[in-house]
Amino acid sequence: MNRRQMLGTVSTSFAALGLSGQVLAADKGDDARKGEQSPHAAAMQRCLDACTDCMNECNMTTHYCYEKTKHGTAKYLDALHLAVDCQEFCSQSAKMIGRVSPLMNIACHACADACEKCATECETHPSDEALTRCAKECRACAASCHAMVSHAAHHAASAGHKVPAR
Repeated sequence: MNRRQMLGTVSTSFAALGLSGQVLAADKGDDARKGEQSPHAAAMQRCLDACTDCMNECNMTTHYCYEKTKHGTAKYLDALHLAVDCQEFCSQSAKMIGRVSPLMNIACHACADACEKCATECETHPSDEALTRCAKECRACAASCHAMVSHAAHHAASAGHKVPAR
C-alpha cells in the first residue's frame, strides 16, 4: 500500500468506526442486538467502502496523469482534472456516511455524478490500463452511491423520517 492509499484509508477508517456504532445504536432491531448489521448499515458500509476505494484509485490516477502531462502528454489533462475532483466527492461522501449525516444522500448523489463523469473521461483512453482501472472503480462507486441514495430514501420512508431532497 502506498502513502496516498494509506492516508485515504486511514481517514475513512475513522469514519467507518463511527458508522458501525452509530447505525447499530440507531437501528435497535433484533439484528442489531445480535451484533449483526442492519440492511441499512450494510448498505452504508458498502457505499463507504466503494467511496474509499474510488477515492484511492482517483488519487493514484491523478498522480499518474500528472506524470504523463509533466512529460508532455496533454491528452491526460481532462482525466487529471476529473480524477482530482472525483476523489474529493468520494472523500466527502465517505465522511458523511461515516458520521451518518442526514445529508449523506445528497453527497452520494453528487458523488455518483462525479464518478460517472470521471469514468466516461477515463474510458476515452481504452488502451491505458491505469485509466481503465480508474473507470472501473468510478463505475462501481457510482452504482454503490445510487444504491445508497435509493436505500436511504426507502429506509427513511419506512422509519417515518424525511430525507432531504437533492
